[in-house]
Amino acid sequence: MTALTGWLAVLGVGCGNSKSGGAPSSTSNLASPGCATTPPDAGSKTVTLMSGGLARSYILHVPTGYAGQPTPLVINMHGFLSDASQQESWSAMDTVADSEGFLVAYPNGAGSPSSWNAGACCEFTDTSRDDVAFVSAVIDDVAQSHCVELDRVYATGMSNGGFMSQNLACNLSDRIAAIGPVAGVIGIAPVDCTPARPIPVMEFHGTADPLVPYDGGSPSASLWSLLYPDAPPPTFESVAYTVDFWRNLDGCGPTPTQTFSNGDATCESYTGCQGGVAVTLCTIAGGGHTWPGGNPNALPSEAALFTGPMSTSINASSQLWNFFKAYTLPSGFDAGVTATPPYTLPPLPEAGPSDAGAAPAAEASSDAAEEVP
Repeated sequence: MTALTGWLAVLGVGCGNSKSGGAPSSTSNLASPGCATTPPDAGSKTVTLMSGGLARSYILHVPTGYAGQPTPLVINMHGFLSDASQQESWSAMDTVADSEGFLVAYPNGAGSPSSWNAGACCEFTDTSRDDVAFVSAVIDDVAQSHCVELDRVYATGMSNGGFMSQNLACNLSDRIAAIGPVAGVIGIAPVDCTPARPIPVMEFHGTADPLVPYDGGSPSASLWSLLYPDAPPPTFESVAYTVDFWRNLDGCGPTPTQTFSNGDATCESYTGCQGGVAVTLCTIAGGGHTWPGGNPNALPSEAALFTGPMSTSINASSQLWNFFKAYTLPSGFDAGVTATPPYTLPPLPEAGPSDAGAAPAAEASSDAAEEVP
């Protein structure tokens, strides 16, 4: 691997009461089999398992202070061409996990180059590979060896990993309580996304993202040819379409409320949704294809020429946890139990990058919110 290819790989193209479907709930009611095991030491380790006939792996971070008590789990997925180790470094979520007391699993994609099969991005050959089943197997594996609150499992990811988190919301809604894609839009057709419950969503995206454009369309052709010359640039939905998709599916109100403003970062939340969930968009004005508030040393300085700038006005990992911890799976969805949809799906917006709306302006504020709903 050339030096250029090596660091391009990390680009990753590719608080209040808990809410159980909106109903207040102060504690989780579903602990995993691993609660009966001896607590392991804190820190990160690599775990292997078989899924779909393939040898797969993930990095598991056990937070400081874990003593076998019921603990939430966050699935944090890397981008196209990247891997679990790079995602662990870039997102710097371990620090938040140690402070807040949750487990983090960083799964590795598959294929060459490494990717997630998440629709438009970014598995272009083995499109039959079932990465949803793999993530579900990761949850099972962690739950067997650690004390996991199975109704408090969340998913996030960078770029292709962000696409994958949205795929999980569509197709693993009986296990994933909320999602938080970063620099990744929805990549599957509405007909293939039919979760049986409202989904809490928090999306982060930069308006100057050259790889997953804010207004939809294709990545920069010149940059894409460096990243992956064996396939033509894909076409992605816009951020506006993605947010409207979830807002309509969740039955949220039409007008958002600004919930965070600091420097180049502005967050707007749609509330009044069915099940008491929220759909929040955090826009980074002029931001690139990056993890806001992430580890600045995870990428070489030259990488900014391709990714664009990384915001320090908001910490995505911290804000994602603030968002996630407000939600648990509603009763009836725990541990894969099939339940009748508790709500009626409203009409979905028409697909297409042309539906993109203008990015909300970032308004600097000296009294920026600490948490985003």
